[in-house]
Amino acid sequence: MTSRIRGQFARSRVSWGRPAVLAALFSLALPLVLGCQGAKESEKQVAQQVAWREVWASPELPGEPAFGSFSSSGERVAVQVIEKRESRAEYVRQQLWIVGKEYAKPLGAGPSDVYPDWSPKSDEIVYLDLSGWKRPKNDQELMKLRDPSVRVVVADASTEERRILQTPPGYYGAPRWSPDGRAIAVGFSPAAASEESKPDGLLVVRPEEHTSQIIPTPGATPAHRGGPSWSSDSERVLLLCEDEISTDSSYELWIAELVAGKAARVARVPVEWPYQAVGAQMGSSRESCYYLAKELSWPPGSKAESALVLQYDQACGQWDEVTWLSSEPGWAIGAPHVNDNVTCIATNTTKVIEDESNSIPESRILWRYHGQTGSFQLPAGTRGAVLCWSRDGRRIAVSEVTGDKGRVVVYEFR
Repeated sequence: MTSRIRGQFARSRVSWGRPAVLAALFSLALPLVLGCQGAKESEKQVAQQVAWREVWASPELPGEPAFGSFSSSGERVAVQVIEKRESRAEYVRQQLWIVGKEYAKPLGAGPSDVYPDWSPKSDEIVYLDLSGWKRPKNDQELMKLRDPSVRVVVADASTEERRILQTPPGYYGAPRWSPDGRAIAVGFSPAAASEESKPDGLLVVRPEEHTSQIIPTPGATPAHRGGPSWSSDSERVLLLCEDEISTDSSYELWIAELVAGKAARVARVPVEWPYQAVGAQMGSSRESCYYLAKELSWPPGSKAESALVLQYDQACGQWDEVTWLSSEPGWAIGAPHVNDNVTCIATNTTKVIEDESNSIPESRILWRYHGQTGSFQLPAGTRGAVLCWSRDGRRIAVSEVTGDKGRVVVYEFR
């Protein structure tokens, strides 16, 4: 398994070094080789139709949009706004906002609300409240942190009335609503100082039933990156975990079965420098799941970097597909975002600036849509990043930041 994965990483780096146009030509030529004329015509139609247009933009916000979630209609985005970027030892204010076309209102008062996610009916938003969280002094303290003051909150999107869910003390990742709207899943690690003996694993809370359960992931700790991913029937959850036993900083994909109350390791993904785990995504097929990662270089942007999506096919037990987006040398890559059925991927790439006082920020959005690959430039002088995909897979929300202020801009495929 390990050699196969490493081999695919190696092959992907060779392939991704070629110009994007060659990859596009190959994707168009492949159906002809297979004798699939219908697929060829479909690819041509997609190539002609794919284009971006701005559909709406929010008013200016008091900070930088950093994490978002679309409402089901695609007309609203719940977004986490960082109002200040200060030194690591000092406090950073983070507040949630609901934004739309020429519309913006704060959701609560903050000061440390993060990781919003809309309910399927778009009437409620779940998020984490870190207001009682004490910032660690250094990286060593951060790695050991199991803070009992992190709270999982559900807020009414209209009235802003909030409910603090009854959850055990511990550290949580990004919460996610189930497609049927009945449950919330979140990666959980118990508080080190807690007297309660709770295992690491997936916490599933049912707000209306006032019940919860922890599905353990023995020997693995939830990675708290990107949040868990639900199956379309709301019966299974994919979770990215870190192997507590391995010495090679491995990541694992676990699937929790809610009815059985058990979780099983699906696959191990040895992550070797320079690849950094970003998240995991459940596929539209019950046999497919995906692993998201980005490449790091030091100094940042010193070489071409890549955003990667690896597909694991449970039926044949192997990684059988690699999707990527690549930056140019001198540009740093952002975290990849995929739509719900993992047919599209988008990320950002930002020009590395050594002297910010004499340079103008420059960012691009890289995208891959049903086999077609391209990019578009954000307005001059802005820093940008992809925040989230809409549920229908047609829109992306992008942050555009100028100085210490920002806004959310939504683009749509046409």
